[in-house]
Amino acid sequence: MVADRPGKAGSKRRIRLQDRDEAILRDHVARFRMTTYAVLHRMYWPNDTLNAVKSWVRRMSAGNLLTSAPLHGRTLYFHATPHAAKLLSLDPRVAEPRKAAYLATTFGHLAFCCLGKSTRRKLSVDDFKTKFPELVLPRDANDGYYIDRTIHRELPVPERQRLGFIFVDDARSLRRIPVVLTRLISRRLRIPSWKSDLIGNGSFVIAIVTATDGKRNAIQQALGGLHPDVLFQVTSCPDLRNVVHERRSRFAAGP
Repeated sequence: MVADRPGKAGSKRRIRLQDRDEAILRDHVARFRMTTYAVLHRMYWPNDTLNAVKSWVRRMSAGNLLTSAPLHGRTLYFHATPHAAKLLSLDPRVAEPRKAAYLATTFGHLAFCCLGKSTRRKLSVDDFKTKFPELVLPRDANDGYYIDRTIHRELPVPERQRLGFIFVDDARSLRRIPVVLTRLISRRLRIPSWKSDLIGNGSFVIAIVTATDGKRNAIQQALGGLHPDVLFQVTSCPDLRNVVHERRSRFAAGP
């Protein structure tokens, strides 16, 4: 596959996409709606230097397949372009930069699945609707789900595949988090498939991503006994604090 980008004086730069390039763009960048140098390094170039990652990003950018947007401070994230979405038959929305209100949540999904002790496979919205049509919630984004295969390493539960949902703590008060999670669980319990097939047999995990170890420990204590059949996993991601702080700064600055 060849990607053309208009150049100066009507010329074009031709970028030949290899299968691996397409897989990264389709199955990673589009799935998460963003990526970073650190994530690409961890996931696709673990045995190379960061220069190899930057070289790939430059090549994809030259082919008008990747573009960048601010994440926090001088740190950028990368997302697909409209040209990439059209070329790869992707949902056009994956080519839109994330709005400030959703940036922390999107980054939290990425960090939890790609930067933790274990990597996890996030389900795209289409994946979730196709594989679990009986679990689709009306008037819900149906985003943030992943397949969990590792929680038995942290909790005394049987080893098996479970459905997980990523909840990103974007600097909520500790008091509010159990309230929000209770509402999230209650909504699912109204649907028979959720209640009997998943939650009732201990096959649903809620992963809470927060910014600091201190907040992580406090959340773990606050969730004690919240629901006996739902498994909870709380992890910390230091970079999330920077993203949340950046979002607050942008809102404070105004238009």
